[in-house]
Order: sequence, then structure tokens, then C-alpha cells
Amino acid sequence: MSKKICIIDYNAGNIMSLYQSITNVTNYQVVVSNDIADVKKADYIILPGVGSYSYVSNYLSQKKIDVALRTAMIDAQKPILGICLGMQILFETSEEFGHSNGLSILKGNVKKLKTNLNYPLPNIGWRNVDMNKDSQFNSGWYYFAHSYIVEGANENNIIGISKYGLDFPAVVKHHNFYGVQFHPEKSSKSGLDFLTTFFSI
Repeated sequence: MSKKICIIDYNAGNIMSLYQSITNVTNYQVVVSNDIADVKKADYIILPGVGSYSYVSNYLSQKKIDVALRTAMIDAQKPILGICLGMQILFETSEEFGHSNGLSILKGNVKKLKTNLNYPLPNIGWRNVDMNKDSQFNSGWYYFAHSYIVEGANENNIIGISKYGLDFPAVVKHHNFYGVQFHPEKSSKSGLDFLTTFFSI
């Protein structure tokens, strides 16, 4: 029986490029949904990188998807991939547009990237990511588009680092949860290779 992938729909942006990238690297069934039943039935869950932090956090809570995510992550041990905002939302708080609470599944807070005039915000473009030697993912060049980063994460959860004026977590892992600050669907072959590896977990 084919496995199922659920891309969670926040009603906050176009996620068709992510859908197309995933269907390019796997024959698994892919659904875009905000229905808890689809989240529960999925073998893989994707939190895409679209929307604002406070909106997405509130949306997940109102739809009870936050509860389904906790169950999938902690009890069912299903592989979950958070992309950009989808990674950040699993942490405790964000200072984007004021203070917002995240889902507090992981320790750490989302802060504005502190740079200087040589590194204007947002950080948009191709940046190198150095993966931990124990990571199954490949180091290489990935596409970023963000102004906020995770600070205070558990060092043991950080498996990939990038640099934009300063070092910041580019890939995190907590049991079966993987989060990336970059956009694999916009990262050409590097991104497709990343997705291929993730869907082999």
C-alpha cells in the first residue's frame, strides 16, 4: 500500500511548488489539507513555509491541528518536516510583528536576524549549509528567504548550520521531526535530494 504525505494547508499562501517538488521525488500519495483526519492518516507530515507566525500558530490551535501534530510527533513517531516558518512554529515564541506564542514542542525562540549593512534583510538567495557529520543529509547550497532565525535551540538538535553575517541553525532534528530554514522546493537539485532523503526515513 502506498504511503501518504499530508502538506498542511494554512490558507496562507501558494504551496503548489512544494507539492510539485514532492511529487517529483516520490510516488507516495500527496494531499494538501487542513483536515485533522488527513493529518492523522498521513505517514509523513509537511509544515510548509508560508504565512505569518501569529496567524499560523492561531490557525493550528483553532483547527486542533497542534494536538494532532503532537500526537504524530510524540506518540506515533511519524516523520514531520517543517520548512522555514513551518520549522519556527514548533518552537516557543516569535518576535515577528510583536510577541507570538509557538507550539512549544521544541526549546528555543524566533528572533530577528541581527545583521549589518553588508547583510541586508531579508536573507534571500543561495547560501551554503554545513551539515553535521552524523546527518544523513548532504551539505551544499540551498535557497533561503527569511528575516528571522531560531535562537536558544538545544545544540543537540542542530544538525545543519548556515551563515549570513553570523551562524544560524539551518537544519534541526528532534527525534522524528526535521526542520529547515531554507526552502527545499526552491533549492534545485540540492532541495530535491534533501526531500528524497527525508521520504526514505
